[in-house]
Amino acid sequence: MKWFRLHRKDVLVISLTLLLPVYAFIYLATSLAQHSLESRDEIAKITPRISRLLGLIASEQKMQESLLIVSDGSKSLTYPSTEEESVISATLQAELRRIMTEAGLTVSNSQVQKMRREGRFDYIGLNVTALGTIQALDLALAGLESYRPLVLIESLNVYPNRKNNAAQTNYRQTVTARFKLTSLRVVQ
Repeated sequence: MKWFRLHRKDVLVISLTLLLPVYAFIYLATSLAQHSLESRDEIAKITPRISRLLGLIASEQKMQESLLIVSDGSKSLTYPSTEEESVISATLQAELRRIMTEAGLTVSNSQVQKMRREGRFDYIGLNVTALGTIQALDLALAGLESYRPLVLIESLNVYPNRKNNAAQTNYRQTVTARFKLTSLRVVQ
């Protein structure tokens, strides 16, 4: 103990010399531990991305086949850009009148609307007013659903019709239906 009291400067230098490597070791150990934890977090974040990419690579063939089906399917859903507007409108009007008449509706009015362009499609509009029973209306809607190129029903207003005579015994409820229909043509 006397030596420590007599050589205070030497004790201080020796202590600092011993503490400096201990401090460096502790600093290095904590830095490596922190870097290791950060690396593990980054790996944990990257792993789902890698799995997702591997899944995409594995299903690339299926996606290519689906893309072919969709691109072929869109041809049956829209009119091609090569057809004239007037030809499409007249054909659409005649076909939709035929579908509704075959279903049992009486078409009292059908009017082609002016074609409007939005994005990659031309919208061909048609307003139709028809009269008939609810069963006929149901059949007409089923016919419109199966018609290709696709016909979209933008709006449908159905109104019941009144009896002509209160004494009618075999009266069947009829309705008036106003359709606003749209079909699409691809823009080049």
